[in-house]
Formats: sequence, C-alpha cells, structure tokens
Amino acid sequence: MAKKLLTISLLVSNRIDTIDKCLSSLKPIMDALDADLIVVDTVGEENSDGSLEVARK
Repeated sequence: MAKKLLTISLLVSNRIDTIDKCLSSLKPIMDALDADLIVVDTVGEENSDGSLEVARK
C-alpha cells in the first residue's frame, strides 16, 4: 500500500449551509496530492442536519 502524502481531517457540526463550500475549497488539494479526507460529524447521526451525507457525496 502506498503512503499518503496528506491526510485532512474535518470536524462537522451541523453546518449544512457551509459544508459544500468547505469541501469544494479542499478539492484542488485532494486532486493535486495523494491525500485522504476524514470527515467526522461531532453531533452524532441522530442529531445531524445532513452535513455528513453532503460530505459522502
């Protein structure tokens, strides 16, 4: 398995209004480098506003 050059970790807390813009800003970095993105919903699935689902797409 190849080593990753970069791992980006993003904590999400019910900000469905801004998550898409945030992820869009990371896309050029993710495209240019061998990178992983880890998104963690800090409020839990039962209280989520759907931000994690946006991130999955």
